[in-house]
Amino acid sequence: MITTIRLLLTILIALLNICVVYSQNKHNLGVININNYTPKDYNNAHPQNKGVVQDNRGICYIANPAGVLQFDGHNWVLTKLNNNETVTSIASNKSGKIFVGATNSFGYLSSTENGSLTYISISDSLVNDSIKFGDVKQIKSN
Repeated sequence: MITTIRLLLTILIALLNICVVYSQNKHNLGVININNYTPKDYNNAHPQNKGVVQDNRGICYIANPAGVLQFDGHNWVLTKLNNNETVTSIASNKSGKIFVGATNSFGYLSSTENGSLTYISISDSLVNDSIKFGDVKQIKSN
């Protein structure tokens, strides 16, 4: 009698183990979930991106010739520069401030009262505004 109960328990445990093994999805085991986005996904911006940074909250900012793309994991927002300059570079500092380089312009992003982003040009404050320095291809920050 005890031998029969042990045999039944052994078979039951074996069946439960088989169910657990088959419930695992073997096909996706170890596969990283990667999403590809097209320009249609991100507000029909330019298909080429020049750089990516992430702020302290985990929001991604992408330097795109059409402006700065902001992505929170679900939604895309395009922030255009003041004179529709072509964005060529992007960087962030330790405090999370986002700096933007463009054609003949450089500045940073600032939040408005309603929470949207606006571009604040630093280069507009230069004394000689007739200087054309071309594309700002790299920004250093700390």
